[in-house]
Amino acid sequence: MKRRAHRRAHRLTRDRVAPTQTRAPDRWLEQVEREGISTQSSETLSREERLEEVIMMALRTRDGLVDWMFRAHSGGSSISSVLEARVIQQLAHDGFLEPSDDYDRAVRATPRGLQVLDQVIVRLCQSFRKAPPTSQSN
Repeated sequence: MKRRAHRRAHRLTRDRVAPTQTRAPDRWLEQVEREGISTQSSETLSREERLEEVIMMALRTRDGLVDWMFRAHSGGSSISSVLEARVIQQLAHDGFLEPSDDYDRAVRATPRGLQVLDQVIVRLCQSFRKAPPTSQSN
């Protein structure tokens, strides 16, 4: 799992891209004044990378990972069609996640899970099923 900045842009193709910005403040300002932007390069994210980011960001919120959000970023796939149920169930049993009654609707981190959230996220991302790519790309 790669670490990235959280800012993402949709291009006309609706791909998600990870921009790399100029880091030095003086050079950043100079480039913005000259070109109106400080992006050095950008990389199109794969479906798996987009889902990693959705999981990483959503589990840090009170609502957690909710179905509509997951579907929006996965091309319409449900949580259960991408993440293995046994992994979610084990993390819930261990007190790290709190799934809704139907875990396909929502999964959120417990207070205990928030303390070790990076490890919880890695476990979830390692449980990606090899779901067939969908024709819709977000």
